[in-house]
Amino acid sequence: MNLWLIVSRSLMIAPLVMLLFGCGEEPPKPESESPAPQPPVAEAGPLTVFDTEGSLAITPVMEAWRAEGGGRFTLAESNYSTPFPEETDVLVAGSLVTLWSFAEEDKLRPVFSPVIESRIGEMFRDPESRWVALSYRARVVVYNPELVSSDEIGSLESYASLGDERWRERLCLSSSRVDGNRLLIAWLIHRHGPRDAEIIVRRWRANLPDGFVEADDEAVIGKIGRGECGIGVVDSDRLAVARPVSAIAPYWFEAPGSTVIDVTGAGISRHTTNPEEAGELLEWLTTTGAGAFFAAARNEFPANTEAATGNAISDWSANVQLTVALADFGFLLQEAELLAVRAGYP
Repeated sequence: MNLWLIVSRSLMIAPLVMLLFGCGEEPPKPESESPAPQPPVAEAGPLTVFDTEGSLAITPVMEAWRAEGGGRFTLAESNYSTPFPEETDVLVAGSLVTLWSFAEEDKLRPVFSPVIESRIGEMFRDPESRWVALSYRARVVVYNPELVSSDEIGSLESYASLGDERWRERLCLSSSRVDGNRLLIAWLIHRHGPRDAEIIVRRWRANLPDGFVEADDEAVIGKIGRGECGIGVVDSDRLAVARPVSAIAPYWFEAPGSTVIDVTGAGISRHTTNPEEAGELLEWLTTTGAGAFFAAARNEFPANTEAATGNAISDWSANVQLTVALADFGFLLQEAELLAVRAGYP
């Protein structure tokens, strides 16, 4: 098409455009469309809490959370094949071993909260802010006063003394697979070094009746109470339950920092769908009121030092003091497991 034809057609179209839209006026704009309706914001579901120790102790605490204005919650169930339910928002774990394991497996997200830091001391918190201890207990020596004389028990200076000849065939221990014993071995490594710690554990094994260990602390308490063993080591919360009906007694070492401390703690799941409310719950659990309630439900001591200790164990408070950061023992847990194997401690 030549230039003349293009120009001619343009001149023919111009008057028509002016006639339709008016001279100097812009073409009318199309009517604005109403904005598309936005989908409704989905309401957050109930907060899912998982306690490795079961629902008995955590249920009344969560009911108190709801009564004080907290949101809805549900308690997750678990089994051996799935120890950490995927839908978990907040994890409550009953030992440092479990807390450390979940953190190292990257199942917990860091929580940087000045509120928590102001309430719970640094020694009770993960150095990477993945978990915080809410309550704690002791790994305590227990004995039967009818079988162990005051002179014998008074000669006990430390956990290492349980390897002395006087306790041959009189010592009862639960398995090294019990979290408290694994932590105890890590404590020995931290204090004595790996070589001497292994010697101590080997001497313990030599004092066990027929080299046999019990499945758990409750079994140890039962055997000592029945007079089948004279002495052993258990968690203080287990002892608190048996205390009213058993003749066994605790023995506390005199030196500061000579008692192993284990904890119950909590963290937020890395895959939570409700991180804000999960963080609110974690902060609430560190308050004086909630902290005292949480600890008392487990016969433990509150990690918040301003919270009250339950009457059942208040007379033990002076004997249960943490002097070394929990993380120092956490780094030794894997080595402790290997040491138990080498020492033949089943």
